Amino acid sequence: MDTFGLQPSQLVCLELSHGNHQTMLYAEVIQLVVERAICWARPLVMLRVPGTAIAPGVDWMDVLKDADWIDLRDSPDLLLPISLFRAAFDTEVLPIITQLHATKPPEERDRHVHQQVRSFVQELCIAHPDAFGE
Repeated sequence: MDTFGLQPSQLVCLELSHGNHQTMLYAEVIQLVVERAICWARPLVMLRVPGTAIAPGVDWMDVLKDADWIDLRDSPDLLLPISLFRAAFDTEVLPIITQLHATKPPEERDRHVHQQVRSFVQELCIAHPDAFGE
């Protein structure tokens, strides 16, 4: 079974494109369950950016300035098909991690944040039904 080049402790990204924006959820791989093609990942942050922000020639730092950030460090872990994840590039993730660690994690669980993660996962499932098998 293919792990798509992913390994534990690696930073990965789940992406969803909407008509007018793109959502990216960054997470850390905890474990790969190769036999079931599942990735156990711990969410770190979710970004929402305008749909045209990610394109050739666009400065990633400018994209991050205009992004809506949601701190997910206190969110439940995810178990999703490995095929939905992609490795996060150092150039995209280092500024995110730097800014994330400059802020204090939420002191208590925020129901609104959990609803946004649940909604993102539901949209991901709808967008990629083939990744979930039969």
